[in-house]
Amino acid sequence: MIIKANAKINLAMDVISKKEDEHHDLDMVVFPIDLHDVLEIVPVPGSTDMYLTVDDPTIIQDETNLAYKAFDAMRRTFSMKHGYRIQIFKRIPTASGLGGASADAAGVIRTLCKAYRIPISDQRVIDAAEAVSPNIPFSLMNIPARVKGTGEVIEPLTKIRFEYGVLIVKPRIPLDSKAVFDAYDKLPSTDRVHPNIPALLSALERGDEGMIKRNMVNSLLKPAEILCPTIGEILTQLDHMGFPLYAMSGSGSACFGLTKDMEALKRAVAYFNSQGLVAVASSTKVSK
Repeated sequence: MIIKANAKINLAMDVISKKEDEHHDLDMVVFPIDLHDVLEIVPVPGSTDMYLTVDDPTIIQDETNLAYKAFDAMRRTFSMKHGYRIQIFKRIPTASGLGGASADAAGVIRTLCKAYRIPISDQRVIDAAEAVSPNIPFSLMNIPARVKGTGEVIEPLTKIRFEYGVLIVKPRIPLDSKAVFDAYDKLPSTDRVHPNIPALLSALERGDEGMIKRNMVNSLLKPAEILCPTIGEILTQLDHMGFPLYAMSGSGSACFGLTKDMEALKRAVAYFNSQGLVAVASSTKVSK
């Protein structure tokens, strides 16, 4: 079975507070994009184990991988007896804030649900996904949504039509998500920024591009720029290139620009690749 595991971008990301368990309460506007990893998942007769391989040698391919953890959580929850071989073909840049690892784990869960005829909406499935990572339930739904808490509160954005070409640009140096959040926690409150998410949602419903741009704010941008100044340089270049909308996704380090000019998108991909950065084209319209 072949499964697509879609990346996501954050149009806005607000850090509300730090919890006692060191996680953070968040408020985000998240859209899946067509950029995706590909998972090939096949049963292994006579085995009860999961055999994981990834075509990117920089990714750990053992029990600590989220895809493996997702398989193990589903196996324990539903007493599954069959083994599987899972090959992940990576297209989503790693350590980028695009949700690639969570998307791969969600792809495993979707496949097992289909194989065992378990509804994805089954609360046991959601609980198993959340136990692995709070980011997986959004990837399971794979629709535009406002996501709150640590990822467990998902409000689908059914009234919004938001179709753009997407340019993804990532510095070669990855960012550790924990390091970015730690840097945010050290910022004085006067240096912290917070998006007006209700205003953004209203602008998205109206298609008001100017208001969308003003409210595409990521609370983690400043600490991420401190750790990786290239992020600020990329965003400045996207502005100079005429991208009407641009931001950093998640905790970085990937940035994205949105445009309806496909030729400009192609030129930008070529330019950033020539500068030694990782650049790929995608869209907010997700193919099934």
